[in-house]
Amino acid sequence: MDGTAEQEFLRSLEALPSADDRRRGEPPTPLVCPRPGHPAGHRCLTLGPGPAPDLDFRALVELLTGRYGGPRNLAMGGFTDPTVTERTGLPLLTPFGDRVTEMRAWANGDQWIGCGTLRADGGPDGPALVLLLAERPPPPPRAPSGVSWLDLLADATEWTREAVHPVDWPAVEALLGTPLPTEYKQLAERFGPGGFDGYLTVLVPGAADIAFDLVDWHNSSLHFAERSGDELWAPHGLHPAPGGLLQWAHTEQRFTFYWRLDHPDPDRWPILTHSGDFGDAWERFDGSLAECVHDHLLSAPGYSGPHWFDSYDSYDSYDSYDSDDSPGGPD
Repeated sequence: MDGTAEQEFLRSLEALPSADDRRRGEPPTPLVCPRPGHPAGHRCLTLGPGPAPDLDFRALVELLTGRYGGPRNLAMGGFTDPTVTERTGLPLLTPFGDRVTEMRAWANGDQWIGCGTLRADGGPDGPALVLLLAERPPPPPRAPSGVSWLDLLADATEWTREAVHPVDWPAVEALLGTPLPTEYKQLAERFGPGGFDGYLTVLVPGAADIAFDLVDWHNSSLHFAERSGDELWAPHGLHPAPGGLLQWAHTEQRFTFYWRLDHPDPDRWPILTHSGDFGDAWERFDGSLAECVHDHLLSAPGYSGPHWFDSYDSYDSYDSYDSDDSPGGPD
């Protein structure tokens, strides 16, 4: 598939009904497969002889990995992982019994995306290619009832101050051309510009150093993409491209955190992370922004000491803001 066909394919995949309705507090839309005899809870999208000239297993795996991050290998070379459970991808294997020869799985919110090959039913066409969606049970809540991830992050870093950094959000959102997630705005005002554990910086409007400012950083990224290409953000591109990325944090080790602006409600934007190395896959985090920061701090390898937040100075306002003067960013 060429680039345009690939993007159309991904958009059509994400537009299909899924169990994601529960994120909006609505009853989930059941996934129903049109193939006779297949159980409920999944939907086969492509099932036919393969490899086809423009849609084969390797090409689909590469395409889906670029979009959804590295897959879980449920079956390889005709051998199925015996440890697979309902929570780790079994619904992608169940419809096909022992016919599965290859199966890769990507977690995408409240659903699995699966791509694999099946043993032929004795016909002349060889292995069959399969692409399917399956319902994925939501992870159990890890925050205590009645406690927000923002409060847990403040507790973990012993941050006791409240609303230290007022922001003119209508002005900021007008500059970016998009509303921003509610929890992000709460975190920005509660903590202000600064860094967690001295290495993870959340980009906040009005940071004294414009390299740590949300709007400046994004504008600088756009300028970089105009001059040097947008391979750093492939296959998504940058906002304001449809479904583009908006970076909200980075670390000293070049690890980066983004929203993917693929829904009108910013509170439903997925979080994508990247190591910063060319060729590495995007990883999706299914949780809130504060939960993502909290998890990143507490899972840092080789460190079990206390956590903290370093507060930086800030601008007083956006009165003299010049969105074209953006020396910060990934240059």
